[in-house]
Amino acid sequence: MPLPSWMHCHVQIADASVKVHRISSRARNRSCRVALKGCRVAGILCVSAAMLTAIGAASAKPCWWFSSATRSLVRTLSSRPSMVRSVCSSRHELEVWSFNLRTEFQEEQDGADGWSKRRKEVADFIFRRRPALICAQEATEAMLSYLSSEMGSEEYAWKATSRKPGQHDETAGFLFDQQRLELVNYSASWLAEHGTVDGEAGWDAMYPRTYESAIFR
Repeated sequence: MPLPSWMHCHVQIADASVKVHRISSRARNRSCRVALKGCRVAGILCVSAAMLTAIGAASAKPCWWFSSATRSLVRTLSSRPSMVRSVCSSRHELEVWSFNLRTEFQEEQDGADGWSKRRKEVADFIFRRRPALICAQEATEAMLSYLSSEMGSEEYAWKATSRKPGQHDETAGFLFDQQRLELVNYSASWLAEHGTVDGEAGWDAMYPRTYESAIFR
């Protein structure tokens, strides 16, 4: 099976409907917001085209990017339509973003749009809008740590794993509002052939690819 060219993140939020926004932060004063409006999949948000395509088939056979717990959840929901209707009609709404923060490793190439020159504005933008959850792309642990501390660690927390364990590298992690969400479970997996050491690239990928999963309450 060919390896997707992006990293994945998956999040389950219990008893909530979600509005999903995809945001790009490649420019300091410009953000691109493309909303998957009204996306209510029984409280499950899958942030990637591959995930959205595969979720329908996940109950039928194992998928290498789905954990056994995720497959079990999908099977349960597909067999209980009343549960889906109940969750989709929930009055609890959360705003969830898929946010490409643009890596900090291209500081010289990005010039005025480098991370060090726009990180304060990114933190201010997030804090003004107060999304419940951000599924980050291209973010290092240091970038997420900065955003959390800038907005107040008692307000926003983060959870992520470097794609190269023990090294300063990119993640596919989460930044979440602690006033509204509690992290219940988190895991990180590497997408590669069986037996590949975590942190090594699999198949024909240029970099290691990870799949980070979280459950919030």
